[in-house]
Amino acid sequence: MSSPKRSILYIAAEYRLAELKAKKHEHNLQARHASGYFDRVWSVHPTADLVGADKHRIELIRFSSRQLVVEGVTELFRLPRLLMPLNFLLSQVALLRLMRRLVRKNDISVVAATDPFLSGIQAWLLSKLTGKPLVIRNGGNYEELYREAGALAMPRLIPSYRLQSMIARFVLSRADLVAGNNRNNLGWAIANGARNHTAIIPISGNIQPIHMRGPEARTKGRETFEKLGLPFGVPALIYVGRLLKLKQPDEALRAMALVIAEEPSTIGILAGEGPMRAELEELAASLGVQDRIYFTGQTTQEDLSEIIPHCVTVSPLTGLSLIECGLGGSPPVGYDRDWQSDLPKRRKRRGNPRRLRIARGGTSLTHARRARTRIASPDARRRARGRPYRPRRSHRRHKRRGRSPGDLAKPAIGARSGEDEKRRRRPFGR
Repeated sequence: MSSPKRSILYIAAEYRLAELKAKKHEHNLQARHASGYFDRVWSVHPTADLVGADKHRIELIRFSSRQLVVEGVTELFRLPRLLMPLNFLLSQVALLRLMRRLVRKNDISVVAATDPFLSGIQAWLLSKLTGKPLVIRNGGNYEELYREAGALAMPRLIPSYRLQSMIARFVLSRADLVAGNNRNNLGWAIANGARNHTAIIPISGNIQPIHMRGPEARTKGRETFEKLGLPFGVPALIYVGRLLKLKQPDEALRAMALVIAEEPSTIGILAGEGPMRAELEELAASLGVQDRIYFTGQTTQEDLSEIIPHCVTVSPLTGLSLIECGLGGSPPVGYDRDWQSDLPKRRKRRGNPRRLRIARGGTSLTHARRARTRIASPDARRRARGRPYRPRRSHRRHKRRGRSPGDLAKPAIGARSGEDEKRRRRPFGR
């Protein structure tokens, strides 16, 4: 007798299918099968028109024989602009009714959401209507983000931090399972109401396979730099991520400008697209570095994997992209925020030149000082001249044991140390 097929409906207000195809990052959707655990997947984007989709219709797109993508909208009906809040509410109700039909018709096993806000509310309602288990996957410490940067998770839809916190607490307290991307994110969820089952599910499963190549195997650096219109053979700083306030690309840009002021040959690369692009271009002009800052827009994973080994990564706060940059041998510099503060503790391996340099205090100046240290290192000068990453002796010993230099980033995912254990026993946030 064959075992029943498992299936999941995944609500995620992240990337549209067209964006993932443009970036050649379809693995992001493939990873939702959880290495084959779920036979069938329904991926739902509740507000796809906010990131470029056509308004006034909900689209169903066949991604593969085992996965269907549903792209909802915020303005399904042709109502006056004055009635936009009502239009939004009616549009989300229409999407909810469609999802309920899909769950009942296909006997979907689990309802999941990638945030405890709009997606979480939709998932909770769907779970109540269909009686299916509710899973919330949390990928941020939103209290810390708001305190340090004044950033909200969904400022266009939830403009108040107090309202954001109330929604998160309501959803998390009702979830059957809350999974964090790391200990820091899970700690925030527990402190904000998660009271049933909890787990850590690392985002390493979403890494595009092309990033798993060792830096020495990436031989098209010069060609890719020229293709993207970037000067090759000079020190380069790179920020990889969406241009959203939540990711703080403006902090990365200010840090790049400070480094350029001391090292004029340096260039800054912002690899990503988002609503802050025009604002960042104006900021670069006001800082007098517009001729040294390059906006590559939406960049494919193949191109990113080739330019990363020749750059120093500047990460105010990123997730998957920081891991991918580490796998590419790019020395990272980051703020002491969210999950990034755990990396130095978990990667104290002797001879590892890619250990994250933390800019404590969270200012562009401290970030820039750390970045300049990276730029001035012999390793950075080698990569600027186009030479491949050269592992130190300790790396070569690991390689002889069957591990590549890029694998040294992996213990940071879900690893535990004695310090972590002590901190786990203390109340969250102390």
